[in-house]
Amino acid sequence: IGWMVLTYAAVFFGTLILTDDAETTAARPPLTRLFFRWWPLLTLVPLGLLIVSLAERVGAYGITPERYILGLAAATILATLLLQLRKGTRNDHRIPLLIGGIVLLVGSGGPWGAQSVSIASQAARFERELASARDGDSEAQRQAVEALTYLSRSHALENTVDVPLEVE
Repeated sequence: IGWMVLTYAAVFFGTLILTDDAETTAARPPLTRLFFRWWPLLTLVPLGLLIVSLAERVGAYGITPERYILGLAAATILATLLLQLRKGTRNDHRIPLLIGGIVLLVGSGGPWGAQSVSIASQAARFERELASARDGDSEAQRQAVEALTYLSRSHALENTVDVPLEVE
């Protein structure tokens, strides 16, 4: 559902940016004017679905770069919708571009980047599931292996545990 909502929002914001012209606003058909007036409300339902599904997946499996990007997209959409409440920023379609650019800069690297946050999340997930797996929980073992697989593919195995595991 995440990528469907992201595609919906991208097409929607792109259409708003490309078709909004102050000179032709009054000449639009009534249905089109109604659409432009109520578009923030039309975006709330897909955004709510995205937030709920993302929270559920992150809660169960931790953050991955894909989920991180979807979270940033949800934050961008929400910020754009909130700015539509103010009269001074309403229908200023440069704002989604500005917010999107800032979010891309923040998420592209460094300690807040998608890769760094994902590795930290999966390392914490691995340690949490490993503690449960030691008690014999087979689901926790599977989750620990999945987190460890992610860390291995990301070349971040050194982030797994602070103290070496005991081998018997």
